[in-house]
Amino acid sequence: MEVKDYMNDFMVTAKKLADKVANKTQETMEAAKLELDLRKAQANLDKEYKALGQIEYHIEKGTMNRDEDVIGAACARIQDAIDLISALQAKKDAPKEEPVAEEAAEEGEEACAEEAPVEEAEEEEQPEPEKNDEGYFILKFCPNCKVGNHPDAKKCVNCGTPFPEAEETESTADAAEAPQSEEE
Repeated sequence: MEVKDYMNDFMVTAKKLADKVANKTQETMEAAKLELDLRKAQANLDKEYKALGQIEYHIEKGTMNRDEDVIGAACARIQDAIDLISALQAKKDAPKEEPVAEEAAEEGEEACAEEAPVEEAEEEEQPEPEKNDEGYFILKFCPNCKVGNHPDAKKCVNCGTPFPEAEETESTADAAEAPQSEEE
């Protein structure tokens, strides 16, 4: 093989490799942007839940009159945020395009091992909270940040503060066991 042929083969191989690196870099950048957008959307959803919780808190305290338009608008913003998160998550979970057969053969087993999909744990969906006689969701409000949470929540979705019921249940169980052990 002549030096000229060797250099041509080298240049073709180098170009293919540079193209693959550029494609992988683009994919990585798109995945990072998608993840950032997903986190921003989740933060926005948390903010909207907090705002709705504060509205409900002020209504319950009597410092604000119930205004269905305000509550409806807050709920609509929450639904928009949920829809955006669902769309972004679907885009994130969408299968990646398969490489062209020629490229796949060249990449060999290493590429298969690197791109093996990681199975994500399925999240259990919590049942929808009950509604009161007026049709409003019954929520558990955080004593720390005043955000409305699912009634079965053990801690606040916004700030992570454990709910007193969870602590009282544990201390009540301990207290109930204590007299029995003293009597024995």
